[in-house]
Amino acid sequence: MTKKTLVLLRHAHRDRIPGEPNNGLSSKGWLQAADAANALAKKYALAIAEGQYTVLTSPLRRCQETAEVIAKSVGLEPKVNDLLKEYAPGEPIEELVARIKSFFTEWKRQKYMVLVACSHGDWIPEAIRLMADKDYDIRKGAFVEITIDDEGRLQCSKPRNPETD
Repeated sequence: MTKKTLVLLRHAHRDRIPGEPNNGLSSKGWLQAADAANALAKKYALAIAEGQYTVLTSPLRRCQETAEVIAKSVGLEPKVNDLLKEYAPGEPIEELVARIKSFFTEWKRQKYMVLVACSHGDWIPEAIRLMADKDYDIRKGAFVEITIDDEGRLQCSKPRNPETD
């Protein structure tokens, strides 16, 4: 029996710059991203060696920087996926839900055994509720793993929080 794993990674801690909504990681965030990269590289070494590992990211800078640390630690480049963007003020919740459902459909169809998706603190909990019927608070730099087997059964891990807090 084969299974696919989707790692939902919340972007690491970011700098807060007044008037700048698309800011990057803070020094704490870079450490959190490195911590997640190390944990994922160890856990998924076989998938990485077999070319069965990829990294996707929201288009926002804090996610791109987090995903770059994850991807580059194993010799890859992250790919931007607009379905991972955060919930926008005034956006109908139905649009967020539709993006999440579209993303999960894409994940199930793609070839990689392990897909790391870096997104936001609103997107990831909603995705976990929709797909795994769990209610988790996901801290910055934390991730959960959702697996699906050949028969379509989903399992969701508890969050793995950064060890650098």
